[in-house]
Amino acid sequence: MKYPAFYLFFVLFAAILFAPRCSDLPKDPVTLSVLLTDNGVAPNSFSGWYRIDGGSTRIIDAAQIVYLGSNIYEFTFESDELDTLDVSVTRQDINDTLEIMIYRDSSKVKEDRLSSGATGNDLQLTYTYGEESTGENAD
Repeated sequence: MKYPAFYLFFVLFAAILFAPRCSDLPKDPVTLSVLLTDNGVAPNSFSGWYRIDGGSTRIIDAAQIVYLGSNIYEFTFESDELDTLDVSVTRQDINDTLEIMIYRDSSKVKEDRLSSGATGNDLQLTYTYGEESTGENAD
């Protein structure tokens, strides 16, 4: 062949140009779970919001919170199309325990909590897809 380097360059360029990009690959499902463990005395609820990729704010209201039994209440949301997830929740009783947990493909990747009696009632967490940190007060 007269121009083998040119053909090799052309083939490599075409392969790079038409190869699937990382952003084109499907993402694992990400699940947001907010748990409130009630101390047994009313009020026994929480409220809050979450935002995907800086978009519109979605409210967590009482109708979306499920009672699991044993004084445990849960809100869950799942998406396989997010890059960032911002969450803010507020407990009504300082004696309740409030937790935010993020799961990626059913494995916990990030969490934070307000334990019973801890100062304050507000808890915020931001998760970026691919982040794999865990532990109390991880952020």
